[in-house]
Amino acid sequence: MIRRIRKAGSSLPYRFDDDFHGVTPLYEANRGADVDVIAVPGLGSHAIGSWRSPTSNDLWLRDYLPDDIPNIRVLLYGYDTPLLGNNSKDSIEDLGVRFLESIKAFRADTV
Repeated sequence: MIRRIRKAGSSLPYRFDDDFHGVTPLYEANRGADVDVIAVPGLGSHAIGSWRSPTSNDLWLRDYLPDDIPNIRVLLYGYDTPLLGNNSKDSIEDLGVRFLESIKAFRADTV
């Protein structure tokens, strides 16, 4: 699946890491997007695993949502929030601020 995402994103003007931290583009309409759909997994969840089919490598955000909503760009926001053994002092507000900063930086780099 990572190979498919990497290949799909190779023609786009942005990059992602294999841990899916920060903003990862999953889909962009050929004519450009009218709106961004930004998916955020829950605390302790994996950015890709939250949206992947349990029986295949289909990622409904990438493989099916664009069929129902035309002219979208699908972005995935991943962050590091393991629940077990985590000594983080981050609050939900801290996580939210980092999310907004990441989205602003991503959009500034892709305009």
